[in-house]
Amino acid sequence: MLRIRLYSKGATLLMRTTLSCVLILLLISSAGAKDCSTSKEFVVRHSQRLSGIFVDPNGADLPGIGVRLLSGRKIIQDIKTDSHGRYDFGEIPAGKYQIQIQYSYHSFCAPRIQCDSKGCEIDRSLALKPKNTVIVR
Repeated sequence: MLRIRLYSKGATLLMRTTLSCVLILLLISSAGAKDCSTSKEFVVRHSQRLSGIFVDPNGADLPGIGVRLLSGRKIIQDIKTDSHGRYDFGEIPAGKYQIQIQYSYHSFCAPRIQCDSKGCEIDRSLALKPKNTVIVR
């Protein structure tokens, strides 16, 4: 049986190297993809109550949303919103925190949080994650 080689050894090596580079780039880009379910770190300057209500982009209440209060990698509290989308972490001490949203298919981004000398305010409207959004024209 006669076999014909279509590629030289150099071309085969080039193809393998190129494929390896493409796979590495894909792994790096997927590892670097930002998950918006965890908020940016915010600083509570003095003890304060942290509570509110979450609504979807149309203003409808979001019941049963998992909400975690994190300090570094430590989970401080893990609660769910009530039937009207309300949550309450109670009085929290001064420190650095993040809020993480947990919902089916990780479909919502964490809220924006603004802190100043008077305290912190958490946006009530949760945005849909861009990867879960479909635009119909």
